[in-house]
Amino acid sequence: MSRIKEKLVIIKNSSIGLIFKMRISVNYFKIIILYSLFLTFFFNFHLYEYFEKGYDLQYENEFQENYFLFTGYVLIFTTFASLFFIAGQRHILKPLIIFIIFISAVDYYFLNNLGVIIDEGIIQSTIDSFRERNWGEINDVLTFKYFLFLFLFWFLPTLILILVKIDYPKFSKEISTRLIASMLLFAITLGLIFVNYKNISFIARGSKALKEQVVPHYFVSNIKDYYDQLKNANREVVKLQYNVEQLFPEDNMIGIVVVGETARADRFSLNGYNKNTNPLLEKEEIQNFTEAYACGTYTTLSVPCMFSLASYDNFNFHEEKYRENILDLTKAAGIETIWIENNSSCKHVCDRIQTIDFVNKGTEDYVGYGVHDEITLKRLEKLINQKQSKKLLIIVHTMGSHGPAYYNRYPDEFRKFEPNCVSNDPQSCDLEALNNTYDNTILYTDYILSSMINILKKQNNSENFLIYASDHGESLGENGLYLHGALIKFAPKEQVHVPILMWSSENLKQKRDYPNVKNIDKKITHEFLRHTVMDFFNLKTNYFNPEKSMLR
Repeated sequence: MSRIKEKLVIIKNSSIGLIFKMRISVNYFKIIILYSLFLTFFFNFHLYEYFEKGYDLQYENEFQENYFLFTGYVLIFTTFASLFFIAGQRHILKPLIIFIIFISAVDYYFLNNLGVIIDEGIIQSTIDSFRERNWGEINDVLTFKYFLFLFLFWFLPTLILILVKIDYPKFSKEISTRLIASMLLFAITLGLIFVNYKNISFIARGSKALKEQVVPHYFVSNIKDYYDQLKNANREVVKLQYNVEQLFPEDNMIGIVVVGETARADRFSLNGYNKNTNPLLEKEEIQNFTEAYACGTYTTLSVPCMFSLASYDNFNFHEEKYRENILDLTKAAGIETIWIENNSSCKHVCDRIQTIDFVNKGTEDYVGYGVHDEITLKRLEKLINQKQSKKLLIIVHTMGSHGPAYYNRYPDEFRKFEPNCVSNDPQSCDLEALNNTYDNTILYTDYILSSMINILKKQNNSENFLIYASDHGESLGENGLYLHGALIKFAPKEQVHVPILMWSSENLKQKRDYPNVKNIDKKITHEFLRHTVMDFFNLKTNYFNPEKSMLR
C-alpha cells in the first residue's frame, strides 16, 4: 500500500509539474495591454450606445462626436494601463488585475442589467446589510444570472491569468519601460484632448451623466467619496437643542406612522392608477397627497431623513446616527414612543426608544426576514391596549413592496393581478408579470393600512391619527432601469414620487377643523412628516414649522 501511495504522490506531483511546465509564457507588457483592452472595451462598450441614445441628437457634427468617444476610450485605456504599469509590480500585477476585473464585473452587472449606479448610498446600504447580518435582503439580489455573469467575465479571465506565466526582463529595463509607456500613453491622450479641446469640453459639459457609466472608474471614485464623507462626518452626539412641551397634556391621543418600503405613488389607484390597488383605502376618509416626493432613493438615506430634525437640504446620513431626532423629541415631550421593525433595520433612528424587532436575529421578538406585514397588526393592537401614558406614538417599518423578490411580499390570497413574476431577477421576467406582482404588493399594503385604521377606530376614548409614507419608489423596467438607488439629482420619477397619506378619527378632525379633502395636489416632501407629527400632538418647540405641516 505504501508503494502505491508513493507512486500516486509521484504521479500527482509530476502532473502538477507538467501543467506548470506547459504554461504559456507571456511578457508582462503584453499582459497589461491585453487586459487593459479587455477592461476598456468589454466593460465600457455600452458607453457608445449610451451616448448615441442620450446625446447624439444634441450635437450636429458626427466627426466631433466620434472624436469625443474615441478620446474617451483612449483615456479609459490609458488609466487602466498606467495603473498596471505603475502599481502592478511583479508580485502585485496578477492580484491587481484580478481585483480590477472583479469590481468592474460587479459594477457592469448592476449598471447594465438593473440600471443601478453604485454610489455612496448603495455602498452604505450594502455595508449596512452585512453589518446587520441581513442575509435575506442580500440573498434577494444574488441571482443565478449574477453568478453566471461573474463566472464568465471574472472567473474565466482570472483563471487564464493565473495559468499564464508572466515573463519579466531585467529590473532596470522593466522600470524604465513601465515609466516610458505610462508617460507616452498620457502624452498621446493629452495630445488628443489638446488638439480638439474646444469641442471635447463642449460635449463633456453637455454629457455630464456619461461619467456615471464609466466602469469601474465612477464606482471607485464613489468609494473614495464615501470614505471622505465618513471621515469628515461629525461623530459627536448632537442632543436636542430646543425644549419641547405639550400644549394639551391631558388629551388622550394615539398616532401611528407607517414607513412604507419601495411603494410608487403612480401605482396607488388613489392617485389614478387604472388597476384597483386601493379598494379598502378608497372607502376611508383620508387625505391623500398626490405630489409627494422622497428625500432619497434608498432606505439607508430616506428613513433617517424622514425623522431627522437637521436641515433637510443639507442632510448627511453619516452624521444622522449621532443626532437626536423627532422620536427623541416626542419621547422628551412625555409621549410614549415605540418602533416596530419588520424591514432591514431602523437605520439608527430608533436607537434610544423602545423597539420591537421581528427581523434582527438575537432580539426577543425575532421571527425572520421577509415575514408578511400582518405580523405587525397583533402587536400594534396589544401595544395600544397596554399604553402607559395619555399619548402614544408607534412607528411601523414595513416590508411593503421590497424588491427584487416582490412575489414574497404578500400571501397567496392577494395574488389578484396575474400572471406573476416568481423570481428575484426582475429583468428576466415578462414586464406584464413583473408589474402584476408589484401591484399585488400595493394591494396588500392597502389591506395592512386599512387594518391599522380599523384598530384605531376601536379606540373611542382617544383622538387618533395614522400617517403613511413610503421611503422611496422603484423602477420596473422603465428606460431599462430596475429597482432603485439612482442618484437623487438624476433619479427618474418612479424612484422619488411616493405615496403619502393620512387618516384622522372624527373627534380629532372636528377639534382641529382641517379641510376634509380626499386628494391634495400640494407638493410636499418627507420633510413634512416631522412637522405633521409635532402638529398632531400639539408640541410647542422651535423645531416646529407650521407651514410644513400637512394639517395646514
